[in-house]
Amino acid sequence: MRKKFPRSVYQNILFRQQHKCACGCGEFLLPGEPVHFDHCVALHLGGEDHPDNLRALLPEHHMAVTVRQAKARAKVKRIVVKHGLKKPRLNAKERALARIQRYREMP
Repeated sequence: MRKKFPRSVYQNILFRQQHKCACGCGEFLLPGEPVHFDHCVALHLGGEDHPDNLRALLPEHHMAVTVRQAKARAKVKRIVVKHGLKKPRLNAKERALARIQRYREMP
């Protein structure tokens, strides 16, 4: 779940970026205009919900980034399903047996 940070944290992020959009376009994020905050490393990829992992973007640039990320996730999912790359989930009994087997193989 995403955290809600105090206003000062968001102001520090803008200051850190010199009030420029983090997508690389170099456009300034002007006071009073809407600003979106995005995770540099997405949460579903193991990124932390921490101010150091946040960046400020213009709303339209944030939408473009989100669309690109969604397309990439969908492609990975299609490849995993098509080629059966996902490990089958073990039930409780199978997990216990695997644990016992690993224990027996220990030196």
